[in-house]
Amino acid sequence: MAAITFTDSDVKPGSANAEFAPVGVAGAAISRGQAIYQKTSDGQWYPANATDDTKPAAGESVAISLTSAGIGQTVAYLNNKGAKIDFGAGVLTPTMFYVVGLSDGAIAPVSDLGAGNALVKLGYASSDSELIIGAERTGITQ
Repeated sequence: MAAITFTDSDVKPGSANAEFAPVGVAGAAISRGQAIYQKTSDGQWYPANATDDTKPAAGESVAISLTSAGIGQTVAYLNNKGAKIDFGAGVLTPTMFYVVGLSDGAIAPVSDLGAGNALVKLGYASSDSELIIGAERTGITQ
C-alpha cells in the first residue's frame, strides 16, 4: 500500500464531532489533511515525516491539519484522542491503523513503514472515509 490520497476539500471533522478544532501557527507550508507536529523549540506546526526521527521529536504533539496554511499563517488541526476526521469515501481501509508516512505530511498504513522509520500513530479507520484519532509519537523506530 502507499500513502493515502484524497481531495483537500473532502477533509473535515468527522461525524458526531462537534468539538472545537484548535489552531496554531504554521512554521512551514501545510496542506489540508496532512500529518503535522508542533516543534517544541518555536511552538509552530510542521509536516511530519517517519523517515526523520526529529519530525516529531520526543514530547512533541502530533495532529492532522484541517486547513492549509503558509508560513506564519493560522492552521486548524485535530489531535484529540477519539476525535474523528473524514477524508471522503473510499480513501481508507476499514480497521487499518494509519501512521505518519514516508514523506512530509503523508498519512499511510502502518505496513508502509520499514527499517529505520519512526512509528508515529495517527489513528485507525472506522470506515472507508473516517479516521478515529489516536495521535501519538511512540518513540519506537522500526
